[in-house]
Amino acid sequence: MKVIILGAGVAGVASAWYFWRDGHEVTVLERNSGVALETSFANGGQLSYSYVAPLASPSVIPKIPPWLLRRDSPLRFRPELDPRQWRWILEFLAACNARTADLTTERLLRLAFYSRDLMHELVAAHDLDFDYVQNGKLVIHTERASFESARRLMEFQRSLGCEQQALDADATVELEPALQAMRKRICGAIYTPSEDAGDCYKFCTELSRVMMAGPNPVRFRFGVRVDRLLPVHGRLLGVETNRCSRRSASTCRCIRSRAIASPFRSRATPARRASASPTTSARSCMRGSATSFAWQAWPISRGSRR
Repeated sequence: MKVIILGAGVAGVASAWYFWRDGHEVTVLERNSGVALETSFANGGQLSYSYVAPLASPSVIPKIPPWLLRRDSPLRFRPELDPRQWRWILEFLAACNARTADLTTERLLRLAFYSRDLMHELVAAHDLDFDYVQNGKLVIHTERASFESARRLMEFQRSLGCEQQALDADATVELEPALQAMRKRICGAIYTPSEDAGDCYKFCTELSRVMMAGPNPVRFRFGVRVDRLLPVHGRLLGVETNRCSRRSASTCRCIRSRAIASPFRSRATPARRASASPTTSARSCMRGSATSFAWQAWPISRGSRR
């Protein structure tokens, strides 16, 4: 099958990898001059599998009004005269209950553990140089309420298979002596030994190197801007670019939705912004993606960041 991947960030490159591995003819279109040059270029180093948090939860409702007033908000909302948008909002608010949040957490963890298996399988099978380490993750809490909330979540996630430990201040400093100077501020910490880390940009360049060197190599087309999706009888059969039109049996969209003009009406939904370092433009973050790996910023999270 001929497959077109739109965007060569970590989502696009990872998607291309699995299509290519399964024997498909893959072409990746990217407006920049190389892979992973926007959000994925300066993304944080975490491969965080045990930290999942559904956006729809009881605790998120009182946070929505102040979020909408912040420039760096994790939530974006553009009201439209579209009944589907407002129906989605009502469905979202109805999903903000403990039962649904617990069910979503369970499903996200299963997906995250599957991602972890895929990453470990990939690292074992290929010589990829992306500063990969399996050194765990330590989340520091300087507020008692934050720590107790994290402990409750930890107990629930441990029942679903997470490997996590709650540490007091002494155990935290013993594990990470560099925190000695802030020992008095530490209320506790959550340690997850199964978390990994790596360089997201190097990961993308390494995967692209392998895909271009192997049999039936993936074709990367750089400097190509996608202007429009091409539907036929309700099916997406290709894309129109600044250079030409391309058709395929399958198109995987791994770029932010505002970057192209879509003929399909999609529901305007709040988007959780991808984690990125301050050097990366928030406007380049992907709104929706299909990727097997979760890359997040902040190797040590302080206070009630999550």
